[in-house]
Amino acid sequence: MSVYNAGLPQATATSGGSSIGDMSWLPESGDTVVKADGSVWLRSGSFLPASAYPAAAQLEHLKVSGLLASNSANITVIQAADNGAGSVVVTTGSTSVLVSTDWGASYSLVNPGLGLPVHAVAWVAASGRFIIAGNDGATSRLAWSTTGTSYTAGANGPSGTLSGQIRAAATANQALFVVQNGSTATAVTTVDGATATPRAISIGAQPAVYAGGNTFVILQSGSPGAYWSADGVTFNSFTLPATYGQAAWAAGSWMFMTNTPAYHTTSDFSGWKARTLPFNATLIGQTFFRLSHDASRAYLGFASSYGAFPALAWSNDGINWRLRWLSVKPAISQAWYCHAGRYVLPHNYAVSTILRIPDFNQADYVGVAAPVYDDYSNLATSAVGYLRVK
Repeated sequence: MSVYNAGLPQATATSGGSSIGDMSWLPESGDTVVKADGSVWLRSGSFLPASAYPAAAQLEHLKVSGLLASNSANITVIQAADNGAGSVVVTTGSTSVLVSTDWGASYSLVNPGLGLPVHAVAWVAASGRFIIAGNDGATSRLAWSTTGTSYTAGANGPSGTLSGQIRAAATANQALFVVQNGSTATAVTTVDGATATPRAISIGAQPAVYAGGNTFVILQSGSPGAYWSADGVTFNSFTLPATYGQAAWAAGSWMFMTNTPAYHTTSDFSGWKARTLPFNATLIGQTFFRLSHDASRAYLGFASSYGAFPALAWSNDGINWRLRWLSVKPAISQAWYCHAGRYVLPHNYAVSTILRIPDFNQADYVGVAAPVYDDYSNLATSAVGYLRVK
């Protein structure tokens, strides 16, 4: 049995030999078919509420996640952070931040008073504070909040001729803020947002910063050169096996990706293992990815395209991946960005649709997002795949 299905109930067979979760070829018959034995079969490409089909909702391949959140304004998501207790802060590149206090069920705009476009946010457990940062070309400043809903002015952020957008990542003990400064980068670390310590990092292109396993990783745009730091003070250079633009951490290893199914993992930034995602490119639109992680797993959102279906991948270890269907597609050519397995945001694109996931281990709907046909060359006469849900 796959480790991803460990602990799940075994499929229940009927006298006819079918089990919940099985697929059957049937003529096109609408969303559901009820057979003579009372079993219910759902057309592939359709969803039904999980609460009505509890046995099917326990099967990983039938789980569909994502309830629409309450948010009426278009937003451009840049970074997001949460406190692990339901409060979420999202930076949008405007002078306001988007805030939820109910795990992403509803959002409101909050002006933190920085007077600068806010790009970066981090949650530092050691101080119990959200720390945000904004910058223009000449200055950057920090502000902090214990709730996410009201802010206190903090320290100055990285200084210099700031030619990019400031980014942040946090371990449990401190946050690191990094921004491009001319031909190199400038950074600060902070525990509370009220005071900050400058750090020197010799990265020459727009930096991206990540944290996992109490370690910081900084990548640079268009180059395999990167840095890691266990303390936010000493930064050690390393060379990626390819030019990767995203990183995530899971089960003691880092994974590095770009916008192709090929990626690498490492546990020490020197020994590398080449890997490939196991998914069908046409089905999920493997042309643009958004990688993220929390303490439990890594998540990979796929780009939406006209031929793809809404999904994200998840992994407990960065090696073995499972597909989780989502209830809504992101905007065309954009990818969902999953945070903490609880809230799913459109990445860097002005749209109003936001999803929430009350519990990643539980389904919100049952079904599969992709319709399955016996004969793709002639859909008008092809049999259609129906999945038994009851």
